[in-house]
Amino acid sequence: MSLISKAEKNLTNLSPRLENVGTLKNIPVVLSDSKGRYLKDQTVDKHPERKIVWWIHSGTTVQQNLQWLQEKAVKTFQDLGQIHITLFIWLGTCDLTFKTGKYIFLKSSDFQVVTDLCQDLRDIYTFIHKFPTVRLIFLQVPFYSIYWWNKFHNHPDPDQFLKKDDILHEQLLEVNKYIITLNEFLGQNSPAFNLDILASRKRHYDLQTSYRTSFALYLDGIHPSPTLAKLWLLRLCLRLNKDCN
Repeated sequence: MSLISKAEKNLTNLSPRLENVGTLKNIPVVLSDSKGRYLKDQTVDKHPERKIVWWIHSGTTVQQNLQWLQEKAVKTFQDLGQIHITLFIWLGTCDLTFKTGKYIFLKSSDFQVVTDLCQDLRDIYTFIHKFPTVRLIFLQVPFYSIYWWNKFHNHPDPDQFLKKDDILHEQLLEVNKYIITLNEFLGQNSPAFNLDILASRKRHYDLQTSYRTSFALYLDGIHPSPTLAKLWLLRLCLRLNKDCN
């Protein structure tokens, strides 16, 4: 079964469960870089999707969003008074790569960039912990591809980025391991978005199934297609009974 068929099947099977999402005590807020906009574009004016507040800052790092929280969002928290929110942090895509012109490049093969990113996520926890009316959940970072982004934008030699993708993949694995640890500390968890881009193939010679990350459901190597965005939005909405009550 192709990834597209699998995603469409999941949408058909999971969508009826939205009827079980009841009244939400907390306001769900998603703080994200540009990938969040693609989910927001798939929202419809019905419960629970219309309840989600989107704070989208395209092209920003975790550290930049921490600074924004400290400068801007703190007033929002104070203005809400005793109204509780659940804050989903969906960042990290812009921390391991940088953009020059229309192309993106790996920041560093050194895993110090992973350590720095994890510390920035920890700093967000430390800051948000001061606000008792805010429940914090970190969302896992979807895999993305330097090769496919640059190929999509007509780089003359995109093949040179294939090995960089391997390093980026390993860096993202480590970041998501840390996010799992942070969430466990908070008593929370995240949808496993990357399972939806895992393609399987049965080997003929031993009938074993092998798996690989596929970007067939991405528009450009970074951003989800409408089908994938709709599925990820659905996975997020199905959690709101637990995460916002």
